[in-house]
Amino acid sequence: MSLHDLLDQDINAPMLAINGADDVHVPQQDTLVFDGRRNCTAQLIPNTGHCCSPRRREAVATIIEWLASLGPR
Repeated sequence: MSLHDLLDQDINAPMLAINGADDVHVPQQDTLVFDGRRNCTAQLIPNTGHCCSPRRREAVATIIEWLASLGPR
Protein backbone atom coordinates (compact mmCIF):
# COMPACT_ATOMS: atom_id res chain seq x y z
CA MET A 1 0.00 0.00 0.00
CA SER A 2 1.67 3.21 -1.16
CA LEU A 3 1.27 6.50 0.66
CA HIS A 4 3.06 8.54 -2.01
CA ASP A 5 -0.14 10.29 -3.16
CA LEU A 6 -0.82 11.43 0.40
CA LEU A 7 2.78 12.43 1.06
CA ASP A 8 2.87 14.48 -2.15
CA GLN A 9 0.16 16.75 -0.76
CA ASP A 10 1.01 19.76 1.39
CA ILE A 11 -1.94 19.48 3.74
CA ASN A 12 -1.22 18.11 7.15
CA ALA A 13 -1.65 18.87 10.79
CA PRO A 14 1.46 19.46 12.89
CA MET A 15 3.16 16.13 13.40
CA LEU A 16 6.04 14.67 15.36
CA ALA A 17 7.50 11.42 14.05
CA ILE A 18 9.82 9.93 16.65
CA ASN A 19 11.42 6.51 16.91
CA GLY A 20 14.58 4.71 17.92
CA ALA A 21 17.44 4.90 15.44
CA ASP A 22 18.12 1.18 15.87
CA ASP A 23 14.53 -0.07 15.44
CA VAL A 24 14.55 -3.49 13.78
CA HIS A 25 10.84 -3.29 12.87
CA VAL A 26 10.45 0.22 11.41
CA PRO A 27 13.10 1.42 8.92
CA GLN A 28 14.60 4.84 9.65
CA GLN A 29 13.25 6.17 6.35
CA ASP A 30 9.68 5.49 7.52
CA THR A 31 10.27 8.07 10.26
CA LEU A 32 12.48 10.45 8.29
CA VAL A 33 10.04 10.66 5.36
CA PHE A 34 8.28 13.42 7.31
CA ASP A 35 11.46 15.50 7.82
CA GLY A 36 11.21 18.78 5.97
CA ARG A 37 7.44 18.68 5.52
CA ARG A 38 5.46 21.71 6.63
CA ASN A 39 4.68 21.57 10.37
CA CYS A 40 6.48 18.26 10.77
CA THR A 41 9.38 17.20 12.93
CA ALA A 42 11.12 13.86 12.51
CA GLN A 43 13.54 12.61 15.12
CA LEU A 44 15.44 9.40 15.64
CA ILE A 45 16.72 8.80 19.16
CA PRO A 46 20.18 7.22 18.92
CA ASN A 47 21.17 3.97 20.59
CA THR A 48 17.62 2.74 21.09
CA GLY A 49 15.15 0.53 19.29
CA HIS A 50 11.43 0.21 18.67
CA CYS A 51 9.33 2.86 20.44
CA CYS A 52 12.55 4.32 21.88
CA SER A 53 12.91 1.64 24.54
CA PRO A 54 14.80 1.85 26.89
CA ARG A 55 15.18 5.63 26.44
CA ARG A 56 11.47 6.24 26.80
CA ARG A 57 11.94 9.11 29.28
CA GLU A 58 13.96 11.00 26.68
CA ALA A 59 11.30 10.31 24.06
CA VAL A 60 8.52 11.53 26.35
CA ALA A 61 10.51 14.68 27.19
CA THR A 62 10.92 15.33 23.46
CA ILE A 63 7.19 14.83 22.91
CA ILE A 64 6.29 17.22 25.74
CA GLU A 65 8.71 19.85 24.46
CA TRP A 66 7.29 19.51 20.94
CA LEU A 67 3.70 19.83 22.19
CA ALA A 68 4.61 22.91 24.22
CA SER A 69 6.22 24.48 21.12
CA LEU A 70 2.88 24.34 19.33
CA GLY A 71 1.43 26.91 21.71
CA PRO A 72 -2.26 27.75 21.86
CA ARG A 73 -4.22 27.14 18.68
